[in-house]
Parts: sequence; structure tokens; C-alpha cells
Amino acid sequence: LTATGQGSGSIGYYIKGFPRLSESFISNEVLKLERMGKHVTVFAGTRGDAMAASVLTDLNAPLAYLPNAGSVSKNSFLGWLRIAVPAYFPTHWRLFRRRPKAWLAGIGTAFRFARQYRHDNSRTCKRSYFKQFAQAGAVAEAIDRAGVTHLHGHFCHSATTISWMAADMAGVPFSFTAHAKDIYLSTPEALRANL
Repeated sequence: LTATGQGSGSIGYYIKGFPRLSESFISNEVLKLERMGKHVTVFAGTRGDAMAASVLTDLNAPLAYLPNAGSVSKNSFLGWLRIAVPAYFPTHWRLFRRRPKAWLAGIGTAFRFARQYRHDNSRTCKRSYFKQFAQAGAVAEAIDRAGVTHLHGHFCHSATTISWMAADMAGVPFSFTAHAKDIYLSTPEALRANL
């Protein structure tokens, strides 16, 4: 995950997929921040849709995509690790060497969430938190290099959990945006319990 730095005071945005036509308000938000003189770096889990790609010509923000982490729900846990470890180990190793206490706290949070917020009547951990930790470590390491001093997560679901863990591991504050779907239809258990 690479993003060029724009100096201190930069804002980082973490979005699950970017750009997306159905989420053009996020592109407009980044554009407005740039017009206000803010330096923004966008981190995205996946590429958005082709119909929205034209917005990228208007943005100055560096855009960095996470490596493919594979599906933790469609694979066995070991099968998922075979995909995720090669993709994420180098960035996690660099982050661990620079911030060992923060990294250990991050993996501790992932284990705690995976156990605490497992599916009803299930003895198995909720594996999605391990994927989110892997992604968060890559974002944390990248925001360190990009000079990001505040991280913002868009949508109160995995994007916010990733932003939260990444910000903690990088030692920067974070914020998030919740939308109606997040508030009324989803169940962000970890956020509710820890806010």
C-alpha cells in the first residue's frame, strides 16, 4: 500500500470502495476539503465502479488501494491466511518494528472483538475482525509514511473498525461518518460497546 506524502496536517479517508457512483457525496466531500486547502489521502479497500472513475481527474488526493485480503467468510480460516499473510505480512512487520506496543494492542483488540462479538450461539470467533486487523495494519503503516495526522472512516461498519484500529496503531485521532443504513439496519456492536 503506497501513498505519497503531502506533509503534516494531512487528512486520511478510509473507504471500503472508491470511487462509487452511488457514493458521489464522498468524492464531493474530498474535493471540497481540497478546495479549502486541506491535504487529503484516500485509502480504499477495493476499486469502485468504472462509471464513477471520471471523478478521479478532479481530485488531487493520492489514492491507495489495499492488497487483496481474500474472503474470510468464503474460505476456511487457514485458506484465508494463505491469501492474507503474503499480502499483508511485510507492512505489518514494518509497523510492528516501529510501533510494537501499538501493534500488539491492535491484535489484542482484534482477538477481543472476534470473541466478544461472535455470531449468536456460536463458539467460533467472528473472523472478520482478523481481516479488518490485517487491513488496518496496512493503513496504519501507510498513513505513517504519508504524514496523515487524522484518519476518517466513511460508513459505520467495517470501514470504521478498520479506521479505528489503524488510527490506534498509527497514534493519530480518528473520526467516522454514520449514515441511516449504518444506524438503523446494521449492527456495529463493537462501536456501540466502546463509544
